Amino acid sequence: DSPEHATGPHINELDMPIAQRKGKRSCTMHPLSGHLSMARLTPTYRQFVKGLSA
Repeated sequence: DSPEHATGPHINELDMPIAQRKGKRSCTMHPLSGHLSMARLTPTYRQFVKGLSA
């Protein structure tokens, strides 16, 4: 057995979803809150946007 097989199957990074490859960002240089008003969003879309920042 080669060392490669001892640790389990090799997962090709390109086969992974991009969200898993990139990981979660801890901050952003240009937050959306400076460019849009939550008051003008529909309640459904407002919940969606809040979920993105959680």
